[in-house]
Amino acid sequence: MTDSELKSWQREWQSLGGGADFAAALAERARRDGRKLRTSTLGEIAGVIVSTSICVWLLVRSRGAIEVVAMLAFILIFNGAWLTYFFTLREGAFSASGETTEAFVTLTRRRFAIDRRWVEFSRRWTYALLAIITPWAIWFASKHADAYRAEPWRAAVGFGGVAVILTGLLLWLRHKERRTRANEAAFEAELKRADVL
Repeated sequence: MTDSELKSWQREWQSLGGGADFAAALAERARRDGRKLRTSTLGEIAGVIVSTSICVWLLVRSRGAIEVVAMLAFILIFNGAWLTYFFTLREGAFSASGETTEAFVTLTRRRFAIDRRWVEFSRRWTYALLAIITPWAIWFASKHADAYRAEPWRAAVGFGGVAVILTGLLLWLRHKERRTRANEAAFEAELKRADVL
């Protein structure tokens, strides 16, 4: 979002009789939304890099054990699909396509819709990941039962860590969905109070 776009929106809103405070709020929202979008993009890329790096490390460490290769192949495919959908969904949402108040409102509504779709996609695929990891974990644990009996802390850390991560992700997604819906409702209420679009 460029400063010229923000200034243009402020001028247009003020010419329609809107207050300077509301125009300033629109400008601030545009800046904040753009910053959040860039931050979330970096976070998604970092997450994929970290999980892919762990996959490579586990692959080397296990020397290509079939039970490790099976899960790692799925995770690498999952990572590729995850990032592809992330960027496809947000195509054209990083900046405004015009310099009008209507363009800003349309972009903001689109970003809210994208956030809701992304949360739903993330939740659905987290459950799918859980459905795949559970039988794999049983297979992996049975294959290495002697090692886990000798050092039970390894099972607690490994399988417990995965359970904590997936549970934390599902809780965070629920929080994000509620926050997105609340922010969207507040935005629409503000537009209605200001009698905009």
